[in-house]
Amino acid sequence: MKTRSKVVATVLSVMMLVGTLPFAGCTPTQPQGTIVEPPAPIYSVQSVTLQYNNVSIAGTLTADISAKQLQLNAVVQKDEQANGVVTYTSSDEGVATIANDGTVTLLSEGETVISAKAGDKSHTIVLIVNDDFSAKESYTITVNGGTASLTEAAVGEYVTLSAIIPEHKDFIRWNYDVRGLWTNGNVFKMPAQDIVITADYTDKLYTLNVIGAEVTVDGEQLDGEIIGNSKNGTEAEYDIVSYGVAYGTEVKVEAIEEPEGKMFVGWDGGVINNRVGEMGDPEYTFEMPDETYTIWANFSNLTSKVLTASKPGDYWNTSAGSKLITNGVPEGEAEDPELGGLSGYRLTFTPGDSATSGYTNENITGSVLDTIVEGTNTMKAVFKNHGDHDVTLELFASFYGNICTSGEVTIPANSTVTKFFTGGLGINNPWMGVALRKEIEGSGASFNVDMVLGSAPMYPEGDPLLSVTGKAELVQLDSSTDTKYNWTREFCYNEKYGLATYSIYGKQFSGNVPAARTCQITNMPAYDAENPYTIVYARVINNATSGDYLSQFDICVGTDADPRGGANTYYETVVHEKVGDVVLIAIKIPRTENDGQFYFSVRKTTVEGTGTYYPHNFSVVLAYNNVFGYEGEVE
Repeated sequence: MKTRSKVVATVLSVMMLVGTLPFAGCTPTQPQGTIVEPPAPIYSVQSVTLQYNNVSIAGTLTADISAKQLQLNAVVQKDEQANGVVTYTSSDEGVATIANDGTVTLLSEGETVISAKAGDKSHTIVLIVNDDFSAKESYTITVNGGTASLTEAAVGEYVTLSAIIPEHKDFIRWNYDVRGLWTNGNVFKMPAQDIVITADYTDKLYTLNVIGAEVTVDGEQLDGEIIGNSKNGTEAEYDIVSYGVAYGTEVKVEAIEEPEGKMFVGWDGGVINNRVGEMGDPEYTFEMPDETYTIWANFSNLTSKVLTASKPGDYWNTSAGSKLITNGVPEGEAEDPELGGLSGYRLTFTPGDSATSGYTNENITGSVLDTIVEGTNTMKAVFKNHGDHDVTLELFASFYGNICTSGEVTIPANSTVTKFFTGGLGINNPWMGVALRKEIEGSGASFNVDMVLGSAPMYPEGDPLLSVTGKAELVQLDSSTDTKYNWTREFCYNEKYGLATYSIYGKQFSGNVPAARTCQITNMPAYDAENPYTIVYARVINNATSGDYLSQFDICVGTDADPRGGANTYYETVVHEKVGDVVLIAIKIPRTENDGQFYFSVRKTTVEGTGTYYPHNFSVVLAYNNVFGYEGEVE
């Protein structure tokens, strides 16, 4: 090849030289300008070498059939561009076979020629398969926590182990009762004696992520690894701390000290807003599940001055020690740490005082409780009894069927009791009340009980009742255009959520129905000739806390400012049948090019209940897209 290449090169040189000479009248042998291409290069494989354990094999390779398999490989020397794919063959596949990856399977005693070929090069060896152990004495193999490829074996045979891993465990190692064995992972060489092998396991650890709390197991506080911050900041209350915990372990989490200006409101387990544990209890105990688990300690902005009336209408006697308490400080005294920095009153009671019932005695005429702006609240009341008599009290707010109450709380003599309770959605600065629920037994002088109250949003990430899927296109209302038609009770608005809260109070209508309340919509979509309809979706939430307070009403949208008899009012009727009802509706509104101002209305055509005292409280969230999960047909 080299000689021929030189000859071709010489001929080409001569031809090029001739091409440069003056034309002498002779006829050229090829057209001028023709280019002669050199021959394409030829790439080749120079050698193939079979190896075992990365050592080249010379001639023969001996193996014992007890090994069952061998792994060969081929080293190929070649030009970079040459095809180096290796093909393996066995001349006697009854003795041994070889796979494309060089794995040799030993089948019987005998000899076979193993060949590895790449390009036009190859390497062959003779593989000799022996059965040296067949006549030797065998010893038993016992495996605890797993299995072996053999139940008995001769000295020198290779045995493969397989672990049977129990649920919630991780395999660590094999423990042998014979010392000095040759082992490699799950394989060992049989000794000249019986052998017992035991699998060693440990508890499988699952990931526990904790936010805003410390973790204790078996009385010891665990050290975890900070892996991030749920608010991408530096506040300790949002640090995500990761731990490894075994399945079924009893874990106690304890909320960190409340950050300044905040109150602990509860635990979320698994996902946000999935409440676990007792409301307001800073400790929670659970068993570790067999999966990654996250638990949050939730802290919300604290309102420490909920009770804003100068004094309550009952149980107030300044000459007997009644006084205001501001941020945990009784008038004229030092701060009392047991009051938690909250505001309220020091009340006065006398043995023999009679109990009262009901929620109509609103003797605290003023508060700042608002569950419309931030949704449902967690309420924290602290009662401190300075006397020698037990006393049972109830602190409450009554807002048109939505009762927010501590329930009956018994405060033993000379003790302090903290009570957490719920301030449900739809309360706006109600009058409140405190009532003695059991007659005070015994006799003696008057005594004092401190009562303070704080509140904080129950769900710092947003009330689930107001949650949506995706980005909501909320209906915006102009509360300044609120118009009454035979409807006198309050409306409350929250532009953040596109939410309005209403009360229905039988007495307000005096039998004069239909009645309505209306306000303008400020962001009605523009008319679209290709789709001349607008759909308004609504979530209507029953805020009533008593099964007696149920109601029916119409949710309306249209161009009629007064929806009581308008022809351009489109509506769906909502019936609240039980406490906590959430009703989803969709209103389809036909459009015209110049259809003008649109209004949102609530219309009442019936008055439920007996007599005239019939309160009901509900909230409406409105959107132009179906972010509430409405599943019905929109007609």
